[in-house]
Amino acid sequence: MFCTSGPAELLAYNNLVVLFVFHTFGHQDLIHDLQRVNRVFTKHSHTSYLPEKQLLAKRLAQCLTSSLPSGVHLKAIETYRVVFARIGTARLALDLPLYAGGLFPLLSYSATTLKPAVLSLYEATLLPLGPYLVPYL
Repeated sequence: MFCTSGPAELLAYNNLVVLFVFHTFGHQDLIHDLQRVNRVFTKHSHTSYLPEKQLLAKRLAQCLTSSLPSGVHLKAIETYRVVFARIGTARLALDLPLYAGGLFPLLSYSATTLKPAVLSLYEATLLPLGPYLVPYL
């Protein structure tokens, strides 16, 4: 579904999300950038439109690499929650290949304190997909 806002608001929304997607960051800036993306998605919660969803998924997966601290992982999980709530279960079933590459390996190397958040995300957003999960198992 496309954004129902005016062209100026849509352009601002696209620019804010694309800033995160194309921004080259060090791990110290990641938490701040993820918080900014969460605020943008919250502010524009009236639409399920995600600009540059492939690149957004790629950046979120990069935020979950094992070399980054668990604080970045936790903020990325929060962003995944916001994205999944925004697009809904039906769209997530179609877009799961975009997000699976970052999410599924995370549990194997995440910190012990992070595992409950990861399992909660799996339970709340992925288990309702039911039979749509079978190809990814």
